[in-house]
Amino acid sequence: MKKICMFLMLTILMSVSKLEASCNDSQILANDIEYSIFESYDYDDVKSEVEFYGLSDELYLEVTNDYNDDVDVYTKDNFTDGVLVIQSKTVTEKINYSAKVYTTDTSCSNKILRNINFSTNKYNIFVSNEVCNDRYDTIKYCNPFYDVKDMSLTEFIKLVNKEAAKLDVHYTFKDYVKMYYLYVLIPFLVISIVYIVRIIIFKRRKKQYV
Repeated sequence: MKKICMFLMLTILMSVSKLEASCNDSQILANDIEYSIFESYDYDDVKSEVEFYGLSDELYLEVTNDYNDDVDVYTKDNFTDGVLVIQSKTVTEKINYSAKVYTTDTSCSNKILRNINFSTNKYNIFVSNEVCNDRYDTIKYCNPFYDVKDMSLTEFIKLVNKEAAKLDVHYTFKDYVKMYYLYVLIPFLVISIVYIVRIIIFKRRKKQYV
């Protein structure tokens, strides 16, 4: 009887060990997941999306957000070469997301292997104003996803114009240097050459008298 009990205990322990090892493998896969947030703006076409990389077929994601009550589940059927793309629910508000990672492996089913929190930004409603024309990359306030908070349009325009004035002065000075650096460089080189020649002549004369 004791031998049977011992055998059963060993069998149970071995089974538990195998289950734990299998679950640990799933945990490693979950920890290897990476993600990036991409935002793009092309006049009427505004996008904000999240891309997850390194997703194993046995994993799946349960994604919730604070914009609505949706619970979106993404499985291997939604993956393309281990990549999952999730479009933002909207760009009119900043949205906070929570992605819970699970596995289909029965050794640790229903266990949250990892919780990934991320946010998509709110679209900058003033970016289409003419004050931002051709300034999306040079002035931070004109970034399509800059957070203007409760700023009014008047305040926004003032900030953009103030920043633009600083940039204009900076570029004007650089252009001035580019245009006139030769006028400074050439006389300097001429004076340096004359000075070097005079030193050489002086040294030669000195040698002659020695």
